[in-house]
Amino acid sequence: MKSRRVIATVLIGLVLVVLGGPFLLAPLIPGSNLNCTRVEINIVTGHERSVRILWCVPVGEDVRETAISEALGSNAPPPKSWRLVTIRSRRIEWGTKVRRTGRFEGARYQVRHFEYLCSDLGFSPQERQEFARRIVTAWQHHERFRAADPVIEEMNELLERKGR
Repeated sequence: MKSRRVIATVLIGLVLVVLGGPFLLAPLIPGSNLNCTRVEINIVTGHERSVRILWCVPVGEDVRETAISEALGSNAPPPKSWRLVTIRSRRIEWGTKVRRTGRFEGARYQVRHFEYLCSDLGFSPQERQEFARRIVTAWQHHERFRAADPVIEEMNELLERKGR
């Protein structure tokens, strides 16, 4: 009787480990949607969004204003205009791994560069709004971040000509 109880306990324990193990270890698998943060950019308003994903389910979302969205005076971003920029996943042995995703991987850099150029106070609010509008228009028409590179270069050249 006692040996049957021990065998049943061991079998139940093995079944729980086999069935529950993958579920508990899933967040530790790198490079998957099991445990990651997706960083996205809104190509209409310039907002930035971080979506925290655990076990393939979004568990948190943080939408932030950027210098582009502030220059445009944008309110709530349209839901269908988010584009993936990067995926950050956690790794136990190496820390955080960042995967670039292709067409909009540099959009976050462009937003930061736009913010840097505008922080110099070399541009009027109207110029900032015009450049921000041109950046998001380039993103929308070409569906890739590189289309806005000429606008950023023009901003750099304009600041150089202004002597800043």
